[in-house]
Amino acid sequence: MRRTITSLSIALLLASPAMAIDFTPRVMIENADGVTIHRYYFADGSKNYGIKLGAAATLSAGNGGALFTFGKFVYATMLWRSSPFPAAMAFDAEHLPQYLIAAKQFLPKGSTDLKVETEEANVYPINHWICHRYTISYAFYGSPMRDTVTFLNLNEKEQIVIQVSSTGADAAAIAAEAWNLIRSWHEMDAQPKPPGN
Repeated sequence: MRRTITSLSIALLLASPAMAIDFTPRVMIENADGVTIHRYYFADGSKNYGIKLGAAATLSAGNGGALFTFGKFVYATMLWRSSPFPAAMAFDAEHLPQYLIAAKQFLPKGSTDLKVETEEANVYPINHWICHRYTISYAFYGSPMRDTVTFLNLNEKEQIVIQVSSTGADAAAIAAEAWNLIRSWHEMDAQPKPPGN
């Protein structure tokens, strides 16, 4: 089988703090017998983390992180970015008010009628992830919207934010699309292997 692999950046590299994952999307292009396969990943120091991008989703750099859009759902997005808080900041009674303030600040400017619908712990039962999620409904220039904002500890040193946005009517469908992407997270080889290896 003839196989070639190319590593590319599909956006300008973004400055990132030391010891923090870089959410600039990168893609490894594999050519296997004329079939082109795109494997998307993010760099974290010496490690790379891959995701499996479904046919309905697209990925680009935007809003300070990795921005996913979902085809026919024109008002739906998912944004992955670094958290303003350290992973050591516990999800407890002392700190949850600060997390809630930050979650509200992530909503689009011009949002009105904010309502916290639910608050849940450890909603992603994979990779031993510890997280806390807020579901917030609001109006954006008259349109009913619904966001989930999840503060997630990737490990003991790194916390990220996953924000999923959609209209209220599309919320269930977009939550399913987002979960398919999130659960595909996996560690890759530090560097793409040369052809034949």
